[in-house]
Amino acid sequence: MEYKGSIMSFSQNLAMGEIDDHGIRYVLMRPDVLMGIGKYAEGIPWETFLRALETSVTRHVAASFAQYQADGRFSGSEYLEACCTIAASLGWGMWSVSATEAGQIILEVQNSPFAAASGPSSGTVCAPISGVLRAISIAQQWVTEVEEFCCVSRGDPICRFRIAHKA
Repeated sequence: MEYKGSIMSFSQNLAMGEIDDHGIRYVLMRPDVLMGIGKYAEGIPWETFLRALETSVTRHVAASFAQYQADGRFSGSEYLEACCTIAASLGWGMWSVSATEAGQIILEVQNSPFAAASGPSSGTVCAPISGVLRAISIAQQWVTEVEEFCCVSRGDPICRFRIAHKA
């Protein structure tokens, strides 16, 4: 398998059993397996699992962004646009971005694998996407708040996230 996008270039090494993007290793995993960890981990509240998942994604994606920037693959102003392009190729749904009159950024995600895998929930569940948005904020050196305010898992028609700059 070989994928060459504008930013990422995956190669599969069957002899080593790995998928790689310039030294950053990836693994294909079913979203229900990933989200099931939080559901089946006895003694760990679902919200704690989601916060930990978001924090892990934030830290590791921020490290990937630093590597991409060091490699000259893209500049700071391209992170959000790049993620919208990359998301579909990684199976993370279809991402689209718009801006509000208040200067906030709204990300809409159609077909979130995390919402689909989680099933019905009283809260939002797309913590990995929130983690990516936080990593973008770090890469852009923005001081922001990231909030998932609509989620298919709780009955909303689409997953929506708000990136609001703090004063």
